[in-house]
Amino acid sequence: MRLIPATLATITLVYFSTLAFAADITFQKTLPVSGPTALTVCNNSGTVHVTGVDGSKFQVSAIVHKSNWHSMANTDEMKGVAASPPIQQTGNAIHVGDKNTCGADVLHNIDIDYEISLPKNSTIIAKSGAGTIHVESIGGFVHAMTGSGDVVVNGIGTDSRLVAESGNLDIQGAHGTLLARSGGGNVTIRDSDLTDSRVETNSGNITSTNLKGGIRVNTGSGNLSMSGLPTADWEMRTGTGTIQFHADAGAKFELDAETGSGTIDSTLPSPLSGHITKGVLGGPVNGGGPEVKMYTGDGNITLQ
Repeated sequence: MRLIPATLATITLVYFSTLAFAADITFQKTLPVSGPTALTVCNNSGTVHVTGVDGSKFQVSAIVHKSNWHSMANTDEMKGVAASPPIQQTGNAIHVGDKNTCGADVLHNIDIDYEISLPKNSTIIAKSGAGTIHVESIGGFVHAMTGSGDVVVNGIGTDSRLVAESGNLDIQGAHGTLLARSGGGNVTIRDSDLTDSRVETNSGNITSTNLKGGIRVNTGSGNLSMSGLPTADWEMRTGTGTIQFHADAGAKFELDAETGSGTIDSTLPSPLSGHITKGVLGGPVNGGGPEVKMYTGDGNITLQ
């Protein structure tokens, strides 16, 4: 029977995709630790998922696979990675990924996806050239950077630093000082208690809900939608976007809002309620408190 070209192409695609999937190789390793662990993960390409758990052991499960269905990854090299996993331990310090090649860089067209669990009060330094980094339930600091992918965290300690060069940042349950930057993605912050923190993105939007503490946020051309309780100074800046600010009921702060060419609409307690065109609105809210400053060069401001 003669196959039409489209049918042949479909069968070929499924065939080689199946081969690529079938070529995936896995490995697992468990190491004893005596308490909080200092973990460093260096991955050239692939996802990294780290979870803090109760107990005193470190466990990693990994999938070694081809970068894509048409890659020519060497199966022997993949088997070699699984047979001798790139994991080094010195006491409670553990390094995952080759120190010189950052994971699979020396192995052509090979990705490694890591699933790691370790004691909750550990510290994490994770880097991926291309892939999402996901960290949850870690009481110590988290330093995470990905070149192409997202950074997702839920429950992290103070002095954390999060960088996504071209992806999004999804932050929940952060505590203490935080530095977060996205090259061009969106940043979302939820249910966090921060002190003297800075968040920025070149062109994405920044959104917060149930945010307590003090923070500075900046976007070159995105929108800001911020809500929470300022217990320390807040500063919000965007070059051309809009700003929406919703304060928790009864919040006390000193307002300083300015737009270069937009409008300000406020439902804050009098005398700071009303509509202003191309101007500045400022003064104490509920008796005053920490300073809440916001500026947009070419957008509207909404205050609630």
